[in-house]
Amino acid sequence: MKKKMTAVFVMALILALAAATALAVTAWNARYEKIIEIQGGKEFFRDLDTNGKIALVEVLVETGAEMDADKLAALRSVALSEADKDALAVELVQRYYGEDSILTTFDMMVKDRGAYSLWPLDFKYWFRTMVEKYAPQGSAAYQAYVAVEKALMPGPGDMSEDQAVAFAKSFLSETFGLTEEDYSSMRMGVSYWERHYPAPPEDIGTACVWQVSFHGDGFSPCHVTFLNDGTVHDYNDGRQEIELRQLAQKRNEWYLSPDRRTIEGMAAFAREFGPKYRELVAQGEADIDLPAIYMSQIPYGLPTGEDVPQAEAEQIALATLHSLPEWSDEFSSQYELFTSYRVYNEDAPEWRFAWTFPENEETSPYSEGDGGKFPEYQRLGAMYRFVVHVSSRTGEVIRTEAIGHFFPNGGNGEIDEDITPGNG
Repeated sequence: MKKKMTAVFVMALILALAAATALAVTAWNARYEKIIEIQGGKEFFRDLDTNGKIALVEVLVETGAEMDADKLAALRSVALSEADKDALAVELVQRYYGEDSILTTFDMMVKDRGAYSLWPLDFKYWFRTMVEKYAPQGSAAYQAYVAVEKALMPGPGDMSEDQAVAFAKSFLSETFGLTEEDYSSMRMGVSYWERHYPAPPEDIGTACVWQVSFHGDGFSPCHVTFLNDGTVHDYNDGRQEIELRQLAQKRNEWYLSPDRRTIEGMAAFAREFGPKYRELVAQGEADIDLPAIYMSQIPYGLPTGEDVPQAEAEQIALATLHSLPEWSDEFSSQYELFTSYRVYNEDAPEWRFAWTFPENEETSPYSEGDGGKFPEYQRLGAMYRFVVHVSSRTGEVIRTEAIGHFFPNGGNGEIDEDITPGNG
């Protein structure tokens, strides 16, 4: 008997909670429908006239919003001018939502219900139908919330929501290695839209599109967008942002370390960061950290007992430097020497000696407008950089370079692999 009573009690509790939830949803929907009706075709709260703003305040109060009683009384009085009432209505709404004057109906709903992507499918569809009901076609609100993407409910011939979620999990697990444990630790959002793709490479016109996303803390959602036939349009593993931030932090620690311009420091960069940055380039992430991307392409290494000592190789390079026709002793004090050991070929590693105008305020190579003096030196015949490559095995000079400009490709914005912070 005791077990039976417990089961009955539990069932009653579940039904009561379900009823309370349904009642709360109904109340919220009543608030939003009235707000959408008041907004009409306007997207922004600030664009309402005074009566519209006051009406919106009254809707919020009727549906449970707590506001300053004295200010509400003043708003309802006949003593205030229309301009003062307008300002007071704006103040009350902004205080309630914590937003500035660009507050929209959508912003209000997000404040109350959370991120749009996490709204249930039926609520997204309800929102779309309310906008269509109260906002004329072509109005700002219609264009913002309906014209580009129309929230849908799946119908005959479409994937069901459960099927869409199963497809998304399978794809994200296979593509990014997400596990059920990962999914259970994140918040899931499901969207289904009629969306228009006007431009290549997705010039397919109007299509019904699913997007399933998984949201965690500190990174963008992991998501996949796809058609009912399983054609995937786009996808992303937002967790990579955490990895990239950690990588950038470690890279910055290296960059600030005193040995970053030493042979050992550059070899450490190649060993610790090179493979990861090259992997990011292969994934199409070539613009996340340009200096590190450039440096990751350089095979820095460490000399062995088979190599000509660094000091000896430097003397060979220095003698070669002074024999170059472009070299001028007039500017010799302006150059800074950067040295590196590189292994482009395992059988023929090299010492690389680069005499370069240092990148500081006095001799900035970027532009005369930045306060740099290099353009002035350049007009007098100075070169930006001299490079001497010396075979680390034989001591022979492999080749020399005399680079006249910070942009060696004629100022077209392409910077060669050598012109990177801390690079020698």
